[in-house]
Amino acid sequence: MELYDLTNGEGNLRIRNLASRGPAGADGEQLIAGFVIPGEIPRRLLIRAIGPTLADFGVTDFAPDPRIEIMARGSDGTTYRVARNDNWFEPWGWPDTRDAAEAVGAFPLPETSLDAATVVELRPGAYTVLVNSDPAGVVLVEVYEID
Repeated sequence: MELYDLTNGEGNLRIRNLASRGPAGADGEQLIAGFVIPGEIPRRLLIRAIGPTLADFGVTDFAPDPRIEIMARGSDGTTYRVARNDNWFEPWGWPDTRDAAEAVGAFPLPETSLDAATVVELRPGAYTVLVNSDPAGVVLVEVYEID
């Protein structure tokens, strides 16, 4: 990945979306994406692992049922789970997730898909998104900052 600051140092450069496509399997074969939230202000994020919906874009070896876990490291050095999601269209989360996707310009997910997505508010720090799928397949992992 290459990023270029086109503001010539005259503005605040912010990345609003990070995405990567790769294979995800179970346990040690998971896809891992990391990101850092700088500063002192918590950020609201949409985090998605797209598997089945990749078929709409011509991907044939997609992961049929990806799952995501968002992990953080505590001040004592231990790693803990901040959030997780298996199927994005769950009764307690889908309106917020769907609305967030629309707000950031992400392509919509079918209500019946087994893609994973969640909206979280995270404090500044380093985070890791773990994407698992059994059976294995290709996944698109996305992290969007929501205004």
